[in-house]
Amino acid sequence: SVYQTIRKLRPQRLPNNGSHVYKTGALFNTVPSNFVELAKKVDASEVHLRYDTCTPQRIAQIHQASMESMAWSRGPIGMMQDTTTVYHDIGYEDSHFLSAMIETGVKQLCVNKPDILSNLLRTK
Repeated sequence: SVYQTIRKLRPQRLPNNGSHVYKTGALFNTVPSNFVELAKKVDASEVHLRYDTCTPQRIAQIHQASMESMAWSRGPIGMMQDTTTVYHDIGYEDSHFLSAMIETGVKQLCVNKPDILSNLLRTK
């Protein structure tokens, strides 16, 4: 696969801890039950989950596999659609939304409103 080709081209690891010099993420829009196995199969160093598929259980699976985790938001148009037609209990990347993501245990967030995230992190 193309992912295995990437790892063959850049196999270097850090001597102090054995982690990959060149990080790769397995990005999932929908999450199959064997998502960690699929990520490990292509030797990804991280798993990236769409925000509404990011659960504490999935994040724990990722971390138990010694991989990093990221939750990512859809683009601005998609997020506006989601928060007005699908999910009525959160705002468009408001502090409630971002707190819910942080509470999953995810290590990284990819968001459209980094200023709100920055303010939230300063108050914690």
